[in-house]
Amino acid sequence: MHPIALILLYGKTTMVVVLRVNMHEYVLCFAKNISTVGKIELPPDEKVLKYYKYKDDKFETRGPYRLQPLATTSMDDRPNLKYPLYYHGHEVWPAKQWLWAKERSTRTGRTRFFGKEW
Repeated sequence: MHPIALILLYGKTTMVVVLRVNMHEYVLCFAKNISTVGKIELPPDEKVLKYYKYKDDKFETRGPYRLQPLATTSMDDRPNLKYPLYYHGHEVWPAKQWLWAKERSTRTGRTRFFGKEW
C-alpha cells in the first residue's frame, strides 16, 4: 500500500487527507498560484524499491522499472480482458483474464514473456 497525502487549502483552512492505495498512475493537482506550491512528492517506499531493478533506454529520464504479471486472478468476468498476446507467432491466452485491456497492454510493444519455452 502506498500512502498519498492530499493537502486541501480553503482560504485560511487547511485539511490533510491521507489515502492508501494499491496502484496509482497519476495525481492531478491544481493551484490558484503555482508559486505558492512547494515540491509535491513522497519518498519511495524502501520495501517497494527492491523490485525496481531493470534498466532500459529510458532509464536516464524515468529511472529503473519493475516486471509485473499481466495476468490476473480477479473474480470479475471481464470479456474485454480476454484476448491473445503473440509471442514468436504463438498465441498466449491468460488462464482467467489479463490485468489490462488490449489497447493498454499492447501499445508499447514492450511485453516480456517468461517461463514456458516456445
